[in-house]
Amino acid sequence: MRVCNLRLARSALAGMKHLNRLEHILARAEWQDEFAEGLLLDAQGRVIEATVSNLFAVKNNQLYTPDLSTAGVAGIMRRAIIEKLAPELGIVCRIVDMELDFLQAADEIFLCNSVYGIWPVNQLVDDRQATGLSQSNYSEHLVTHKLQQQLVRLLGE
Repeated sequence: MRVCNLRLARSALAGMKHLNRLEHILARAEWQDEFAEGLLLDAQGRVIEATVSNLFAVKNNQLYTPDLSTAGVAGIMRRAIIEKLAPELGIVCRIVDMELDFLQAADEIFLCNSVYGIWPVNQLVDDRQATGLSQSNYSEHLVTHKLQQQLVRLLGE
Protein backbone atom coordinates (compact mmCIF):
# COMPACT_ATOMS: atom_id res chain seq x y z
CA MET A 1 0.00 0.00 0.00
CA ARG A 2 1.19 3.52 -0.72
CA VAL A 3 0.42 6.86 0.87
CA CYS A 4 -1.61 8.94 -1.60
CA ASN A 5 -0.88 12.59 -2.33
CA LEU A 6 -4.58 13.49 -2.48
CA ARG A 7 -6.07 14.61 0.83
CA LEU A 8 -9.67 13.99 1.82
CA ALA A 9 -11.71 17.08 2.56
CA ARG A 10 -14.06 17.45 5.53
CA SER A 11 -17.45 16.23 4.47
CA ALA A 12 -21.00 16.41 5.72
CA LEU A 13 -21.19 12.82 4.43
CA ALA A 14 -18.37 11.63 6.73
CA GLY A 15 -18.86 8.07 7.92
CA MET A 16 -21.82 7.40 5.60
CA LYS A 17 -21.94 5.01 2.66
CA HIS A 18 -22.62 7.10 -0.46
CA LEU A 19 -21.89 7.11 -4.17
CA ASN A 20 -19.61 10.16 -4.29
CA ARG A 21 -16.25 8.44 -4.81
CA LEU A 22 -14.50 11.12 -6.90
CA GLU A 23 -11.71 11.73 -4.36
CA HIS A 24 -11.03 8.00 -4.17
CA ILE A 25 -10.94 7.66 -7.97
CA LEU A 26 -8.50 10.57 -8.25
CA ALA A 27 -6.31 9.07 -5.54
CA ARG A 28 -6.31 5.67 -7.28
CA ALA A 29 -5.11 7.35 -10.48
CA GLU A 30 -1.83 8.27 -8.72
CA TRP A 31 -0.24 4.86 -9.41
CA GLN A 32 -0.38 2.02 -11.92
CA ASP A 33 -0.42 -1.56 -10.61
CA GLU A 34 2.70 -1.56 -8.42
CA PHE A 35 0.51 -1.20 -5.31
CA ALA A 36 -2.68 -2.97 -4.34
CA GLU A 37 -4.12 -0.03 -2.40
CA GLY A 38 -3.61 3.61 -1.49
CA LEU A 39 -3.77 5.17 1.96
CA LEU A 40 -5.83 8.35 2.26
CA LEU A 41 -5.12 11.07 4.81
CA ASP A 42 -7.21 14.14 5.56
CA ALA A 43 -6.07 17.75 5.12
CA GLN A 44 -4.52 17.68 8.62
CA GLY A 45 -2.48 14.56 7.78
CA ARG A 46 -4.56 12.12 9.85
CA VAL A 47 -5.05 8.58 8.53
CA ILE A 48 -8.63 8.04 7.33
CA GLU A 49 -8.99 4.99 5.05
CA ALA A 50 -7.77 3.40 1.83
CA THR A 51 -9.17 4.02 -1.65
CA VAL A 52 -11.55 1.03 -1.59
CA SER A 53 -11.31 -0.22 1.97
CA ASN A 54 -11.23 0.59 5.65
CA LEU A 55 -8.05 0.23 7.66
CA PHE A 56 -7.03 -1.24 10.99
CA ALA A 57 -3.70 -1.19 12.79
CA VAL A 58 -2.65 -3.75 15.39
CA LYS A 59 -0.40 -2.70 18.23
CA ASN A 60 0.21 -4.83 21.34
CA ASN A 61 -2.64 -7.17 20.29
CA GLN A 62 -5.17 -4.32 20.25
CA LEU A 63 -7.00 -3.00 17.19
CA TYR A 64 -7.04 0.64 16.19
CA THR A 65 -9.09 2.12 13.39
CA PRO A 66 -9.33 5.75 12.30
CA ASP A 67 -12.10 8.04 13.46
CA LEU A 68 -14.33 8.74 10.46
CA SER A 69 -16.34 11.61 11.94
CA THR A 70 -14.87 14.23 9.57
CA ALA A 71 -14.08 12.20 6.42
CA GLY A 72 -14.23 8.67 5.10
CA VAL A 73 -16.78 5.89 4.74
CA ALA A 74 -17.65 3.54 7.60
CA GLY A 75 -17.97 0.24 5.77
CA ILE A 76 -20.03 -2.81 6.66
CA MET A 77 -16.98 -5.04 7.21
CA ARG A 78 -15.39 -2.40 9.46
CA ARG A 79 -18.52 -2.41 11.60
CA ALA A 80 -18.57 -6.23 11.68
CA ILE A 81 -14.98 -6.28 12.93
CA ILE A 82 -15.60 -3.62 15.58
CA GLU A 83 -18.95 -4.96 16.82
CA LYS A 84 -18.73 -8.73 16.30
CA LEU A 85 -15.42 -10.32 15.23
CA ALA A 86 -13.04 -8.53 17.60
CA PRO A 87 -15.31 -8.86 20.67
CA GLU A 88 -15.85 -12.58 19.99
CA LEU A 89 -12.06 -13.02 20.07
CA GLY A 90 -11.62 -10.82 23.15
CA ILE A 91 -9.69 -8.21 21.14
CA VAL A 92 -10.04 -4.59 22.21
CA CYS A 93 -10.78 -2.18 19.36
CA ARG A 94 -10.33 1.56 19.65
CA ILE A 95 -11.51 4.25 17.23
CA VAL A 96 -8.84 6.96 17.31
CA ASP A 97 -7.38 9.99 15.57
CA MET A 98 -4.55 8.15 13.84
CA GLU A 99 -1.31 9.74 12.68
CA LEU A 100 0.85 8.25 9.95
CA ASP A 101 3.75 7.62 12.34
CA PHE A 102 1.46 5.50 14.56
CA LEU A 103 0.51 3.43 11.54
CA GLN A 104 4.14 3.06 10.45
CA ALA A 105 5.07 1.81 13.94
CA ALA A 106 2.19 -0.69 14.15
CA ASP A 107 2.79 -4.42 14.54
CA GLU A 108 0.30 -5.21 11.77
CA ILE A 109 -1.95 -3.40 9.34
CA PHE A 110 -4.92 -4.87 7.54
CA LEU A 111 -7.61 -3.63 5.21
CA CYS A 112 -11.22 -4.69 4.92
CA ASN A 113 -14.29 -4.30 2.81
CA SER A 114 -17.41 -6.35 2.15
CA VAL A 115 -16.13 -7.65 -1.21
CA TYR A 116 -12.59 -8.74 -0.27
CA GLY A 117 -13.11 -9.43 3.42
CA ILE A 118 -9.96 -8.94 5.51
CA TRP A 119 -6.49 -8.86 4.00
CA PRO A 120 -3.07 -8.05 5.45
CA VAL A 121 -0.82 -5.20 4.37
CA ASN A 122 2.78 -6.36 3.97
CA GLN A 123 4.32 -3.00 3.19
CA LEU A 124 3.44 0.69 3.51
CA VAL A 125 5.37 3.01 1.21
CA ASP A 126 5.41 6.78 1.55
CA ASP A 127 7.02 8.03 -1.64
CA ARG A 128 5.61 11.55 -1.59
CA GLN A 129 8.34 13.88 -2.80
CA ALA A 130 8.10 16.26 0.16
CA THR A 131 8.81 13.51 2.68
CA GLY A 132 11.29 11.38 0.75
CA LEU A 133 10.94 7.60 0.62
CA SER A 134 9.99 5.73 3.76
CA GLN A 135 8.90 2.14 3.93
CA SER A 136 7.39 0.06 6.72
CA ASN A 137 7.22 -3.72 6.50
CA TYR A 138 4.82 -6.02 8.31
CA SER A 139 5.65 -9.71 8.16
CA GLU A 140 3.61 -11.37 10.91
CA HIS A 141 -0.13 -11.04 10.83
CA LEU A 142 -1.18 -13.05 13.87
CA VAL A 143 -4.19 -10.92 14.85
CA THR A 144 -5.18 -10.39 11.22
CA HIS A 145 -5.21 -14.16 10.62
CA LYS A 146 -7.32 -14.74 13.75
CA LEU A 147 -9.86 -12.22 12.47
CA GLN A 148 -9.84 -13.81 9.01
CA GLN A 149 -10.50 -17.23 10.54
CA GLN A 150 -13.29 -15.82 12.71
CA LEU A 151 -14.87 -14.24 9.62
CA VAL A 152 -14.76 -17.58 7.79
CA ARG A 153 -16.43 -19.25 10.80
CA LEU A 154 -19.09 -16.54 10.94
CA LEU A 155 -19.86 -16.85 7.23
CA GLY A 156 -20.08 -20.63 7.57
CA GLU A 157 -22.82 -20.43 10.20
